[in-house]
Amino acid sequence: MQAQIQAPNVEEIRFGDDETRPRKRVLITGKRRMPALRKHFESLRDVPVLSNPVDMEDFLLEFNKENCDPASLSPLERIELHNLIFGLGVPASPAVQPAAVVDPTKWRSQMRTVDQLEDGDVRMIIKGFLPEGTIFFGGLSGKGKTWVVLSVVKALTTGRPFVGTFGVPEQIPVLYLIPESSGRAFKARLKKLGIPSDEKRFLCRTLSEGPTLMLNDPYIRQCVKDIKPIVVLDTAIRFSTAQDENAAMQNKALSDSIVALRQAGAVAVIGIHHSTKASAGEKPTLENTLRGTGDLGAMCDAVYHVDQDELDGTVTMRITCVKPRDFEPPFPFQLVAKTKENGVIVSRIDLAGDFEMVEYGTEAADKRTALAQAINDNPTVTVLDLAARCKIDKNLIAEMAKDLGWKKVTKRAPWTRIKADSQKAEPAKLSPGGAKVKPASQETPQPELPLTGEENF
Repeated sequence: MQAQIQAPNVEEIRFGDDETRPRKRVLITGKRRMPALRKHFESLRDVPVLSNPVDMEDFLLEFNKENCDPASLSPLERIELHNLIFGLGVPASPAVQPAAVVDPTKWRSQMRTVDQLEDGDVRMIIKGFLPEGTIFFGGLSGKGKTWVVLSVVKALTTGRPFVGTFGVPEQIPVLYLIPESSGRAFKARLKKLGIPSDEKRFLCRTLSEGPTLMLNDPYIRQCVKDIKPIVVLDTAIRFSTAQDENAAMQNKALSDSIVALRQAGAVAVIGIHHSTKASAGEKPTLENTLRGTGDLGAMCDAVYHVDQDELDGTVTMRITCVKPRDFEPPFPFQLVAKTKENGVIVSRIDLAGDFEMVEYGTEAADKRTALAQAINDNPTVTVLDLAARCKIDKNLIAEMAKDLGWKKVTKRAPWTRIKADSQKAEPAKLSPGGAKVKPASQETPQPELPLTGEENF
């Protein structure tokens, strides 16, 4: 494709084998690059073939690559150029800010003693669940992370307990940034959950409002200063200029931008991020919950893993805290998203406007009952089969079975009842029909199904 651009004081240059575009031949170095790019933009902004801002941005980046040293723009320069082209305003360059006068002999004013630090415990914006600070929700794609965070947003903006269980001390406004979703699609979700349409409680920016505003954009900074909101980044990686998620230095800009939002007045920054593909089916950890550099997890005050399970039409969301900093985390819990009623799949959000909380302890008791019954039915069942049947982490099977009065002498041995220390455990015996037969030497039998207590899994 060939595109001829007629503009004053420009010459025609060839791009590749079949595309020609005119541009100025200017050798630019250092701090002169951005003024030259702005001037070049002004001289070409009325050229018809560059009327599309995306084409203009590509053209100027190519111009910089061929005529400037260094050939690539810094993250701040890239944002400045993007905002200039798309009419979003240009952030002030640190180079033009007046230098602060620093007297290093007064270093004591920058330090604090123990008693000079702020008193009090960690501020919980949702009791027992969400602290102030930086919180990330991680999980595989399509597992419902956005729905869970929107349920959190509903609690914060309405003051109602999160999923009817975790109290909200005060209503806090939310600024929700979701550059991956259109306005119509996002509005449908907000309406289903009953998020209030009140500019003092909830504001958002979607794909429909234009290009992504980076976190150092003056509009974002001023909004945070004015309303002191909780800022949601859905997804967080869309606000990073890094080319490699695993590169700590490239992702430092995102961390610094989040810290700057907190310093500007944000009560909390909630990020939604993808987990590693290897985390599927594995026990949630901080390392496999957040994909990419470990610096993301290191900067967080709390990290939650979101997983989804489906059994006979019932869809549940499993929430596990994999990093609590300076607060007591909740036990892993489940939220019912869909149920099967009279053969029809029913969404709990469509029906009740939110998830349905599975009562604490109920899930643990159900799993213990299922585990005990499975071993009773077949004492030769393997750990892997028990994990699959009872939906329990394979690494927890042995300890749970021990609490229920069972153990394996060897990996290939059948499950045996645990007897008193003075007695030797005897293998479980099966009748011709497959039923378990108690050993004759067992004078004081232990309960077959000891189901009291709770497990943390």
